[in-house]
Amino acid sequence: MSKVEPYSVTNTPDLDSKRKSKSLPLDFFPDCWVKDEERMDVLFNPFRPKNVNPVNYESKLKFWKLLIVKYCNEKGSANVSEFELKNSFMRNGRKPMCLSTVLQDMLNNHEIECLQKYMTPVQHSWKGWAIDVMVKKPASWGWNVVKDRIFQPSNQAEEMENFIVLESVKKHGEILQNHHLRGEILMLDDVVSKSNEVGLSAEGTEFALHFLKKSQQADTATIERNVNGETVTVVKFARIDSKTNITESDKAMFNLNQMERILTKRTEAIESQIHEMDEKVRSLVREKKKDMAKNYLKRKKMMIADLDKQLAQLQHVSTLKANIENAKYNAGVVETYKMGAKALKEIYEENGLTVDKVEDVMLDVQDIVDDHDEIQNIVGGVNIANGNDVDELELERELQDLINDDRNDNDTGLPQPDPDDSLERRLTNLKVPSFGDLSLQDSEQSPVRGS
Repeated sequence: MSKVEPYSVTNTPDLDSKRKSKSLPLDFFPDCWVKDEERMDVLFNPFRPKNVNPVNYESKLKFWKLLIVKYCNEKGSANVSEFELKNSFMRNGRKPMCLSTVLQDMLNNHEIECLQKYMTPVQHSWKGWAIDVMVKKPASWGWNVVKDRIFQPSNQAEEMENFIVLESVKKHGEILQNHHLRGEILMLDDVVSKSNEVGLSAEGTEFALHFLKKSQQADTATIERNVNGETVTVVKFARIDSKTNITESDKAMFNLNQMERILTKRTEAIESQIHEMDEKVRSLVREKKKDMAKNYLKRKKMMIADLDKQLAQLQHVSTLKANIENAKYNAGVVETYKMGAKALKEIYEENGLTVDKVEDVMLDVQDIVDDHDEIQNIVGGVNIANGNDVDELELERELQDLINDDRNDNDTGLPQPDPDDSLERRLTNLKVPSFGDLSLQDSEQSPVRGS
């Protein structure tokens, strides 16, 4: 495979400023393109001063901006020039004369970016950033100032200048990420060829990859393959909500995968040859060609030995791949432990928790609990009896005396109630003399007064 240079735009035929414009069907354009001649006449004319009619000015800008973005999405590349747009948007032999104002407004609002500036190599290190900001950009600015003072601007040159439509290149980057495996090392040639399936050109894929690389959503690297010393450019897309870069372990895994594919193909080829050789030996044996059969049988044995070597190498490669994957997994586990330990440490520090402080608090709690238990025991042991101590034995004796006195008072000759009888039975058995009897008896027994 020939060497692939990433982001080499200087010799790309598609970037020729005089390239053919994309032929657009009528259904690409809005309805007014065909039906509203008066409106299209206004849209194709140069802009009038904004203060004359601000609403129409903004409406016209919006029309062309949306059409430019749609054009980039249609052709599968975010790279455009005024020259290309004028030819692509030609209507009835007439070119729009307002696109220079539209592009200038998009440039001022950071909706497009000059191609040379956009393709500046990505600098993620502090050293690279310092060189880019303190050396390259000031030098470029100084040269542009001198150039503008020496040379008169050329309208034709301005029309040929290429721009990158940022909205389109961002969308193309998302398409690339969603169409390819994330976190895997892929060959750039494979990415470019598969990008055609989603409507991106090779040029559009290149600009989209550069956009993703700027935001660390993708990374590229040139790897020297161990098989034949050739180099190949590879791409790695970041997983969702993360950033990525190609590490040495990624390069090693890529080479191991390549070697595994080669060894697998070779073992399959040897197995096929052994099968053919076996059929040949059997055929020669049936034909009674013993010497030839013996020769083929010897070659078969040599192939079997070679196959065993290839299978052993394949097993070693598989083992190395598994070890690398396990190492990544273990590293992830350890990193998780570190993050958890850090979080716990921060929580303890924020709340002022230390071993000594916790021990002091627990001792205080234990003391309070002990005091509480002692108080409970004291309160529970107090015998409250109106504040006076009473002898229970003396109370029993006094109560018994009262019972005996009560029995003596009730000894009137009447039957004594059985303490076991109910109140109702005792009332029934109680016989009271009538008042007549009591009067008669009194009169008979009492002496007559005065006698």
